[in-house]
Amino acid sequence: MSARTLFFLLWAVFLPLFLIRLALFRPINLPENKLLKITGRVTTQPYQKDPNQYFYLGPILIRTDPYPEYFYGQQIELFGTLERKVINPFKIIYFSQIRSIRLVEEKSKRLSLTGLRAQALRIGNYFESKQSKLLPEPHSGLLLGVLLGLRENFSQEFLQELTKTGTIHLVVASGQNVVFFAGIIIASLLLLTGRKTAIVAGIMASFFYCLLTGAQAPVVRATLMVSFAYLAVLLGRQSSREIGLSIAIFIMLLAFPLYLFDLGFQLSVAATSGLVFVLPKLENLLRVLKIRIPGLLKEGLLVTLSAQITTWPIIAWQFKTFSVSVLVANLLVVPLIPFMLVLSFLSLGSSLFSLPLAQVFAWACFPFLDFFVRVVAFFARFSWATIALPRVTFGVVIFYYLGLILFLWKANLDGGNKSL
Repeated sequence: MSARTLFFLLWAVFLPLFLIRLALFRPINLPENKLLKITGRVTTQPYQKDPNQYFYLGPILIRTDPYPEYFYGQQIELFGTLERKVINPFKIIYFSQIRSIRLVEEKSKRLSLTGLRAQALRIGNYFESKQSKLLPEPHSGLLLGVLLGLRENFSQEFLQELTKTGTIHLVVASGQNVVFFAGIIIASLLLLTGRKTAIVAGIMASFFYCLLTGAQAPVVRATLMVSFAYLAVLLGRQSSREIGLSIAIFIMLLAFPLYLFDLGFQLSVAATSGLVFVLPKLENLLRVLKIRIPGLLKEGLLVTLSAQITTWPIIAWQFKTFSVSVLVANLLVVPLIPFMLVLSFLSLGSSLFSLPLAQVFAWACFPFLDFFVRVVAFFARFSWATIALPRVTFGVVIFYYLGLILFLWKANLDGGNKSL
């Protein structure tokens, strides 16, 4: 069976299943403006903002005092009233007005995914506390953002600069991190053990990194893709990026149908689709035009351009803006990411047994972090860096993507003759 036939067969099977799954979904309906007693587990990692602490209890956004600090997986009990906000027909958020709140259970007594994720997040917090002492801000926060996807330490000004220049996607835990992390583990173990053992360990390491970053949607997607790719190697079959991406999307949406409405998930899928489908076309175009670009510069340009081609309609639809400086800013900083990842991983690992050694790697990473910060600050200064767009409708976005799909189809997307 050809890769293209399997690709469309998978989508033909998935779409009706997903529509049925979505139709059967019923959002939680809770009474408003009525004093309630609610008991449940913390479903997101709490974060501090301004003088408050925020986290979710299922569909309920909790805003409470900064202390005592709560943690993912803890069971709490609260008394308060709720105010309902409808995001879309499938997603409802409740804002709480708390009268009292208390910790009921420190952590789950049984082995579960929640408990496993809680332990991984505690390890992540430990690393965060170590790394945050090694560099000044915003460099320390940037290192943690690139490595673990943590943005809680960013100032509001720095976040705005990242948004204006279209570089905010670089400070999230991404598929690149997952591939790099698994690759490091496999390459190291190949020196000590067999190929199969190293690959299995690499898959397990990618899942651990996924938990370490809080199982964010982009990392979950990338972890699934990496796992399918390495399993294909173990089974002796040629890996197909298109099929790997499709299966990852199917699993995530069938398990969590509301991911479809999550902006982070939308941008992650769009950006990855750009790398899988658009990037090869851009490389072919350069070959046809006989344009030669140095290695790192070429990689930065093509990766940035292919991701922007597939993500800008979503950004325009959601934020009604377009960053003019995004291509140049990304072109300057994207080639730095591999060096930042290597040095931050080394700093992270060495912090377990030697803070002075971790400090050495952190300072080695500082010039790359500082250049990143300066580039972002430079381009964010200009008023023309961001252009306000007229109203962009959902129909316009769908029309754009249908046109892009048709173009790629006509361009003979995957060669059509490759067999699995």
